[in-house]
Amino acid sequence: MPKFVQIVKQPLPRVASQGSIEDLHQHKRHSLHILANLALHEYLRPTILASEGIQLFMDVLKGKNSDLRNDLGARRTATKGLVNLVFTKRELKLSVLSQLGEEIKQVQEDKADPIIAGLIKTLIQGTAYAAKTFSD
Repeated sequence: MPKFVQIVKQPLPRVASQGSIEDLHQHKRHSLHILANLALHEYLRPTILASEGIQLFMDVLKGKNSDLRNDLGARRTATKGLVNLVFTKRELKLSVLSQLGEEIKQVQEDKADPIIAGLIKTLIQGTAYAAKTFSD
C-alpha cells in the first residue's frame, strides 16, 4: 500500500517524452483511485493513515500536488478517498473538515464542482448526525 502513496506523491520527471509523461500521469491517477477504494475497508485504514493518506488526499484536493493540480477527476477521487478514509471516525472527520474551510465556502456559494460538493456535504451531514447521535 505505501507504494501507491509513493507513486502519487513522487513528482513526474520533467525530462521525458510526452507519451511517457502522460502514461505516468495516468499511473498516478490510477494509484490515487486504488487508494480511495482501499480506504473503504476498515482493516486497511490504519495503514493508509500511517502512510499519510489524509495529507495525500488533501494535497490533491487542494491542488498542492503539482502533477494532479488541474485534474478535476483526481480532485474528485481525492475527495472520495477522504470521505472513505475518515467517515467512520468522528475525530478524523472533524479534523478534515477543519482543513476544508475554503472548499466548504465554495460549496456554500455553489462554486464547487457538484461531485466534490456532494462528497463534502456527505462529510458534514455525517458529522452532524454523529454529533446528534452521541449527544442523545
